[in-house]
Amino acid sequence: MKKIVSILAVAAMAASMFAVDVSVTSKLSSTLFKYDGKAETVSALGELANAQTADYATISSMSVSTDNAGASIKFWGSSKADEDSLKYGAISVWFKPTDMVKLSFLGNDDGLFGDKYNGYEANKLAAIPAGYGVEIATNGLTVKINAANDWMSKAKDADVVIGDTGIKVAYGADFGSVAAIVDFKNTFKDVTFGAGYSGNFGDVGVVLTAAYDVKAKKALIVPSLGGSVEGIGYALCAPVTIVKDANKFGLYASASYTVNSIGLKAYFEDANLAADTFACKIGLDVTGNVGIASWKVAPSYTTDTKVFAIGFETGVSF
Repeated sequence: MKKIVSILAVAAMAASMFAVDVSVTSKLSSTLFKYDGKAETVSALGELANAQTADYATISSMSVSTDNAGASIKFWGSSKADEDSLKYGAISVWFKPTDMVKLSFLGNDDGLFGDKYNGYEANKLAAIPAGYGVEIATNGLTVKINAANDWMSKAKDADVVIGDTGIKVAYGADFGSVAAIVDFKNTFKDVTFGAGYSGNFGDVGVVLTAAYDVKAKKALIVPSLGGSVEGIGYALCAPVTIVKDANKFGLYASASYTVNSIGLKAYFEDANLAADTFACKIGLDVTGNVGIASWKVAPSYTTDTKVFAIGFETGVSF
């Protein structure tokens, strides 16, 4: 925790001296109540920590940026009083030598468009790796080339080994945005490619992405849409995975409404409707804010595990 305080102090000093945007977020999550129908166990007021080590679920994160440079760092860990429990990662540094060119280092992995249900690309198959990146943008066209860490190596009397290399090309105009990705691994022997579209048709937002892994012979198609009708928001995502003897047909749907600044979102999630066992998650998210603080109470039930839980999240952002 001392490390976080020191970093925040340096960021505050920098912001006071230069035109710098500083963003800091701290977030905790837990389970208020859990009943496991299979094990017939009950628990309450679980450990306050971050739910998982994903970029979108961190204990704390900080970013600093100017018009032509920036950096970010994210922290994961436990609420226990143990300094070793706090870990950092997702470090990123970037700067722009010219208006058209951006150089970035770590934290710069990228994929196709996020679906309308999650808001991020939870079903990604085609992506470019984090590492050393160069991006060129002009007149709505963006080209990114990324090389993963330890990109090239050669042992004595051995062939050159080339690591993960990704290229993304995107273009945006009045019709929406289109993008294509090709990713090469294992010295260009393993190839994954994909393409996508994101745009609006009237009040309906539409995202369609598709990708194919040549070595695994695996295809992924993710159509999704979202919008609102009379103040009721809706989102739908139906990912289809096509692979030998293991096809999957997922369905994710939600409806949301705000009542006196309290957000309500009911949802249904099933990763594979074609599975032999009906395994879905049904839940309700109740969210709100108190000043710069946010909170969420989230009761849910998972059919295959027979677990009923009430999740809890709270955080502060400025």
